[in-house]
Order: sequence, then structure tokens, then C-alpha cells
Amino acid sequence: MDTLLDTKIIVALIAVIVSFISLIISKETKISDFRQKWIDNIRDDISELMGTLTQYTIVYIVSNPQDRESKEKFFNENHELVSKIGTLLNKVELRLNPEKDKELIKHLNAIEDFTTIPKEDKLEKLTATMNTLKEQSHILLKKEWERVKKGELVYRVIKYSFATIVFVFMLYFSYTVYKTTDATEKAHNKYEETNNLP
Repeated sequence: MDTLLDTKIIVALIAVIVSFISLIISKETKISDFRQKWIDNIRDDISELMGTLTQYTIVYIVSNPQDRESKEKFFNENHELVSKIGTLLNKVELRLNPEKDKELIKHLNAIEDFTTIPKEDKLEKLTATMNTLKEQSHILLKKEWERVKKGELVYRVIKYSFATIVFVFMLYFSYTVYKTTDATEKAHNKYEETNNLP
């Protein structure tokens, strides 16, 4: 009776543990899905931003504004393009972590300054900042992709802990079977010796 009760408790405990682990894995998988969607969205936003900035530089080169008046005219004629750049810069910045992505945000702010305020040597600085932004974006996207591939920290901890527990359980089970078999064999041998069986 006690053995049956112990077995039922162990089975119930295993069911609870499996349910808990399934719940955590499901949650962590959902977080990874959200992270992948974030990666896709920020990649699209940065791509659109880079394309719009390239369009801006081409229009700027063609217009070739030299003095302050011609630069102001350029901005007035291309306010929709400048506005689109501002919108995309804000979209990208809002997707970033203000603490971890300070360098990237700094470059986004520099681009905003270059595209909204008439300055000397604007184009060279803008092009250099665009290249830096592209490099920083590659680093960010690669880091986040590696994080998605590995899985969330809680998921990894549970996965390796569960594998360790299963391994230990299998060792214990093997040891128990070995000991039981050994004890049974010794009892059988002792029985044969005491009863003088061949």
C-alpha cells in the first residue's frame, strides 16, 4: 500500500514538474518570437532609413546648395523627404534600448542634425555617419540574432538543468537496478547453497 502511494506521489510530482517546465519553455519561446519580430522590424526600418538618406544625398548633390539662402530653399523644397527621415529616425530610436544602444542613438541624432540644420561640409559628415550607422546596425542585429539562436537565458538554464536531472536520474536508476539485480542474485545463490541445490 505504501509503495503504491509513493508511486502515485512521484508520478504526480513528475507531472507537475513537466507542466511547469512546459509553461516556462512556452513563455521563453514566445519571447524569442517577439525578439525575432523586433529584429525584422528594426532591420526594415534601418533599411528604409538608409535608402531615404541615400535619396537625400543624391538630391542634395544635384541641388548643390552653396549659400545659406540656397540651402534653406533646398530644405523648403524637400521638406517631405526631411520629414520622412525624421520619422524613420524616431522609429529606429524608439526600438532601441537607451542604456545599451547609446552609440547607435548618438549616430541617429547626428544624422538628424545633418539633415535638418544647414551646415558646411554637411554631405561628407552625413556620409561618414551613415557608414558608421550601418556598421553599428550590423553589430546590433548580429548580437540579437545570436541571442535568438541560443534562446532566452531562462530557457537555456532549464534545458541544461533538465538534461542534468535526467542524466542523474538515469544513473540512479541504473545503480538501483544493478543493486537490486546483485542483491537478488546473492539471495538466489545463498538459497541454493543452503538447500544444496545444484
